[in-house]
Amino acid sequence: MFYNHNSLTSKNLTMTSHTSSTDIQLDIRGDHQEVAVIRLSRVSKRNAVNDSLILALRDIFEKLPTTVRAAVIHGEGAHFCAGLDLGELQERDAGQGMHHSRMWHAALERVQFGPVPVIAALQGAVVGGGLELASACHIRVADESTFYALPEGSRGIFVGGGGSVRIPKLIGVARMTDMMLTGRVYTAQDGERAGFAQYLVPEGQAFDKAMELAARVAQNAPPDELRIDACPAPDCRAARRAGLPDGSPDGGDCPKRAGGQGPCSRLPRRPGRQGAKNLTQRGTTRPHNPAQQQKNKKQRPRKRQA
Repeated sequence: MFYNHNSLTSKNLTMTSHTSSTDIQLDIRGDHQEVAVIRLSRVSKRNAVNDSLILALRDIFEKLPTTVRAAVIHGEGAHFCAGLDLGELQERDAGQGMHHSRMWHAALERVQFGPVPVIAALQGAVVGGGLELASACHIRVADESTFYALPEGSRGIFVGGGGSVRIPKLIGVARMTDMMLTGRVYTAQDGERAGFAQYLVPEGQAFDKAMELAARVAQNAPPDELRIDACPAPDCRAARRAGLPDGSPDGGDCPKRAGGQGPCSRLPRRPGRQGAKNLTQRGTTRPHNPAQQQKNKKQRPRKRQA
């Protein structure tokens, strides 16, 4: 029995931001407006991702209403997402390529580390950047038309949105290496066994199943008790060490941490000199540091020979 998503009341929201895009839609559903439905709407491009879409996706997750308790991402038409829009692919130098990749990282970090659990409803092509987007979600539901591929290797490019970390966590390094080098394509059945999706349903029913799961997730504990926070402070090196997105790609210590405010105040501190001394006094050896040992050895006075 699949969840009847049509019974949910719907509230269409127009995102007001400098990256507004007609290629992605946000729909808030439920009696208490607790389920966000995010739809990729580039049907003529098989929902291929361009820069405006990825920025709009980031903005949506940054500005979700506080009533939302779960989100569903799906693609309009026969495909979830065919990856990067190759029509917009352009030559970039190393610096430009890094900044473009960081833009994708920031958007997909908002999906993975955002305020609510995210469920992906997969059908048709889940390829390249589409697979990276799916891997940033917490639950994946695939129907029998789904297929998975990473064609970046054959095109001389690399997964640039964090997929090199997320996808091996789902299927393992060896399988991802095989896909990148040989262009191997996984069917829906093989992909479910490999770990791409947690649920496999008949064709055309992925969205219904995803909505059923989202309604169940929305009944869980309040979001503040479940969320993996992003630190709002800029230049937060402490947040990045813990795997949380921060407000800036630049280095620096978190200003929220010193005052005991924000999520970073709850992060475990790295032991300083006093902390290392206390660990040693409790019988724990100091961390091995060959460079420091060599320096101490040179500073020791030599014994005089008789």
